[in-house]
Amino acid sequence: MGRIVLLAAVVVMPCLVSPCTFQFDPAAHVKYYRSEGWQLPGLADVNSSATGRYVGFYPQVTNIPGARALALPSERDHVIDFPAQTFMFDGAPKRMRPALMVSAIVRWEVNGRIFAYSYGLIPVSAHRTKSKWKIDSMAACIFDATFIDENGDGVFRLLVPQALTESLVPAWVKLPQG
Repeated sequence: MGRIVLLAAVVVMPCLVSPCTFQFDPAAHVKYYRSEGWQLPGLADVNSSATGRYVGFYPQVTNIPGARALALPSERDHVIDFPAQTFMFDGAPKRMRPALMVSAIVRWEVNGRIFAYSYGLIPVSAHRTKSKWKIDSMAACIFDATFIDENGDGVFRLLVPQALTESLVPAWVKLPQG
């Protein structure tokens, strides 16, 4: 009898968790556009000899054939000060609030040409003590953001609040055919 109940539960369970409505995925990625380009904080702090890194907080890196993802090392507790910046979203001007984040950065390139930077971010409350950041509190969330050079001119005009995917690689990037 116990086996029959278990079998019935396994058969019925998918029906119980399936939603009773149509499901959909966004047709396009959310993109924030800044015509003068986004300020990319934290790049000046890259330290190739850094020993302590937040390896677990790097943004999600998917395999994009022909593209190279390079983790940019920095000191542990790498706090980045994102300034307030105005941008366009769905044709309307918006203003990003300033924010402090612990960050790890990945640079994306093809044939030595940089086309994107992805950030793994954790919001923090922090203050400076003797020119070093001291973290007071850290949010219990991690999110990714990717800045993209859509035209190949070195200006990162697009901010996408997610990890880089192959569909976000700009048209000017010629991925090697494998």
